[in-house]
Amino acid sequence: MDRLDPGSALWYLLGTVFVTGAAERLWTISREGAAPALLPAPPLEGAAVRPLPDHLGALRRLSQRTGFLAVPAAAVVLLVATLVGELLGVGLDWFSLHRAALGSYVAAGLFAASVTVLYAMALPGGETPRPRSPLEGSAAAVREDGRSEEGRPEERWPEER
Repeated sequence: MDRLDPGSALWYLLGTVFVTGAAERLWTISREGAAPALLPAPPLEGAAVRPLPDHLGALRRLSQRTGFLAVPAAAVVLLVATLVGELLGVGLDWFSLHRAALGSYVAAGLFAASVTVLYAMALPGGETPRPRSPLEGSAAAVREDGRSEEGRPEERWPEER
């Protein structure tokens, strides 16, 4: 069976969507877990002198705004590179035979630039809290005898026993 059969395109698309979604979820959990250690510590006097700034809220807004800008900007750069490659293909035979070459080179350059920026970034050392699940705390209430409200014994993780 041919791996590039058009009938299997749906499975490749579903696999790509699943892997992308899982990577996005992992990135979000990692970012939310590491963000508090990257923010400045509150002042020693606390909120006695002035209200504490909402650094975490500002960080979330910044991340949201740059995320909404970065992907469309990269798409525009790749579109322009592809159009320039098509124009070069009119005059040069190599670009007419390799239509996606210039766009691929630009994508590789963008990737190399992002890796360079990430490599040069100096992260502060510090203790980070454990990542919290959005479902944490949504379990059924537990009575003092160790049974849940439904009457079943509470299930615990091995490290909590």
